[in-house]
This record gives sequence, C-alpha cells and structure tokens, in this order.
Amino acid sequence: MIFTCQKDLFQESINICSRAITSKTTMPVLEGFLIETSDIDIKITGYNLEMGIECNTPASVEEPGSVIIPCRILSDIIREMPDGEISFNVSKDNKVTIKNGSTEFKFSAFAADEYPELPIISYDKTFNISSDELKRIIRQTLFAVSSDDSRPVLTGSLFEIEKEDLTVVSLDGYRLAIRKGKIQNENGIDTSFIVPGKALSEISKITEENKEITFYTSNKHLVVETENIKLYTRLLEGQFFNYKSAVPQNNEIEIPIKTDEFINSIRRVSPIISEINKSPIRCNFEFDTLKMSCISPLGSAYNEIKLERNDKQICIGFNNKFLMEALRACECEKVILKVNTPVSPAVIIPEDKNDNSFLYLVLPWRLNND
Repeated sequence: MIFTCQKDLFQESINICSRAITSKTTMPVLEGFLIETSDIDIKITGYNLEMGIECNTPASVEEPGSVIIPCRILSDIIREMPDGEISFNVSKDNKVTIKNGSTEFKFSAFAADEYPELPIISYDKTFNISSDELKRIIRQTLFAVSSDDSRPVLTGSLFEIEKEDLTVVSLDGYRLAIRKGKIQNENGIDTSFIVPGKALSEISKITEENKEITFYTSNKHLVVETENIKLYTRLLEGQFFNYKSAVPQNNEIEIPIKTDEFINSIRRVSPIISEINKSPIRCNFEFDTLKMSCISPLGSAYNEIKLERNDKQICIGFNNKFLMEALRACECEKVILKVNTPVSPAVIIPEDKNDNSFLYLVLPWRLNND
C-alpha cells in the first residue's frame, strides 16, 4: 500500500477516529486504526466493539491496500511530522514507512484481516437533520442522562420519530429533559430507539456546523453520517421509562421568571455548596419576590430577585446543580416554573404557551421544617 496525503487533513481524521479507540481491551488490533485505500481517498477506522468511527481523507493512492496501525504510535508520529505532504508505504509483511522531507519513521503494524467487521445495517430506515439542530438537542438533553450502569437503559437518550417531528428524552431519576425538533423524513419512518450517552457526546463533538446529518437505524445499531464521517453505535436494549407519566398534570402554581436572573441567583448562593458539603438551595416564593438561601457547614448565603407575577406563596428545596443545568438548557429569555407542593416535581417550560419545544422536570429536595 502506497499513498500520500496532507498532514493536517490526516491528523484531523485520526484525532476524530481515536475517540472510538480504547486501551482497555484484550484485542490488540482494537488499539489501532484500520487504514484502507480507495481510488481517491483513504478510510480510517477506529472501533471498540460498542462504537466505531470512519473518516474519509483525500489522498493520492499509488498502490491500494490496508493495514492496522497502533493508535498511539501513529498519533505521536503524525504530531511530530513537519507540515505538508506525507507519504505512506506499507510492505506486504506490514512494515510501515512514513516520510515527509528528511523526516522518516519505520515500524511494524498488523494485518488488516485481523480487524473485526463493523455492523452491517439496512439503509432504508433513514432520516435527515441539520447538524445545528442535532447539536442543540443533544446539548439540551445530554446533561440528564444517567451515569448509573445498574440501569443501562437510562444511560442513553430516547429518540422518538413521528412524521417530521423528533423528540429526545433523557432522565436519571432526579430530573427529566425533553426536547423537540424537526427532521426530514422522506421515507415516513415511525420509530423509536435509545442512543448511548457516550455516543451522543461524540456525535456532538465531531459534527461540524451547518451540515446535513443522516441517521440510519436498525434494531440494534445506528449509523450517523455526515460528509466524510460515519459513526456507528450499538443501541441500548430494553424498555425506556414511561416519561409521560412522570410529568405532573396538576401543577396549579405557575411562576414566570427571567431565566438569566434565576440562574444568577442560584450562582450567588452556590459557593458554600461543595461535593462534601451538599446542601439544598431554599427557594421561597413570596408573592412578587423569590428569596433564595442556602445553609451549609461552610456558612450561609442569601439572594433575592423580583418576580413579574406570582399570587402564591410556596417554599421548595432544590439541588443547585440540577436546577442550574435545566435552566441553562432552556436557552430562552423567560420560563414558567410550574409547581404544586414543596415535595412534588417542578416543571420548567417556555413562557410562550404556543412553544412546546422543551420541558424540564426537577425533583425537589425535601426541606427541614426550620
């Protein structure tokens, strides 16, 4: 195998594919990149049996072939190479020579036929979405994905497809995030599947802005494709929680709040809270004023903000992080906080009654009576 390519493009591709490579494996070939040639480019693959990433990179191919090159060696070598065009020469016994001007590296690699095959799926169940829309939805729901491996199905986000509508749901037992968006669904598929949170995080990182993203789904796998990148991931199996039943329908108290003011108030009482000294923030809604306070072993904090409209009085405790993350994900000027009792879930929705693009639910922290 002989080819030449630009260092910067090649380095970008191996950086992306390295996200799917793990050093914790009993299969040495999975610690490497599979590199294959075509007539006009090379394909680089990283795969850890759960997630795989393919990148196509422009190249001038003189002799076709394939090889597995250890990730660490290749990444270190390419990083130290001078800028410009680099050449690869792989012999039949998998001896690799990489050159750029007076710089040359030689080392041994693995035969390509040792690499496991990526999942083969049908390409008829497909829909498209803009990368900006997808990245926004992931950003506004991923924070609520569970990190508890004892409930594997909650370590991912539920994707629901119906006509041109996409609904993405994440929950971890303490908060719930629901975001809606639009897709292009020319095949009219109607389906749902659960994407691992780790895969969603990587999808968000590797997709560029203002691009079209294509999803291909099967019963067990998902492929997400952009111009020169494909990400393969195994879907999570099992029944997702019935999230609709978790959203209270009888929260009678609706409090409109300016999102930034609410966030800033939480920030001002949070410095005395730490991982060791966890304490709730006390949100005392007294008609036209929100009095927020916190007491921890480190001290106490207090802040208040004015409310535009509130004819009720209620005091609720929250985990500051959970409430902050939900508010930051709203990305709108004003929200409605819907509550009922100090111990029932609080719901955050847009102030605009015609906007149903998001809903966040946060469980309260039971306060002492003092």
